[in-house]
Amino acid sequence: MNARRRRTTTSARPSTAAVMTAGSGASAFTASGFIQIKIGDQEFTLRGTVDQYIVVSYHKPYEHAVSLGKLPDMMGQVGTALGLDGADFTTKLNAFLTGLEAIPGLAPVAKILKTGIVKVTDLGIDTKKQEYAFGFGVDCTQTLATIPIAAFGVTFTYTKPSA
Repeated sequence: MNARRRRTTTSARPSTAAVMTAGSGASAFTASGFIQIKIGDQEFTLRGTVDQYIVVSYHKPYEHAVSLGKLPDMMGQVGTALGLDGADFTTKLNAFLTGLEAIPGLAPVAKILKTGIVKVTDLGIDTKKQEYAFGFGVDCTQTLATIPIAAFGVTFTYTKPSA
């Protein structure tokens, strides 16, 4: 059976593609697209599937990531931009940083994460799983044991509590 593919662009902004595949029997429709969220004065475009559920993500390598400021100053904004309770998101990130301080050799990294300028490397929204991701890195010239590091990064996955 022959299948036809059709791609359409719906705006001059980052492309949203609708792909329709049809044969003589069943047809399938997949909607790929994007959403934009704003954190501080920066817009981030998350791409992926936008149909019954939204499953989209943003990723930039550390060297191309956008700097947003210090982590303590922006945590609530990130949570709110992802549609979460900003205060709860901040509490969970602070708990992570406190735990990091207790790991031998990582206390200096935790301090840098609290005081350094953060670069956003990953954002993700999965409404089916109710999961939201936030990844970031920070410049940090440190030595962990005998390993010299120039940057440190982490991605958090936050699962919304059931209603």
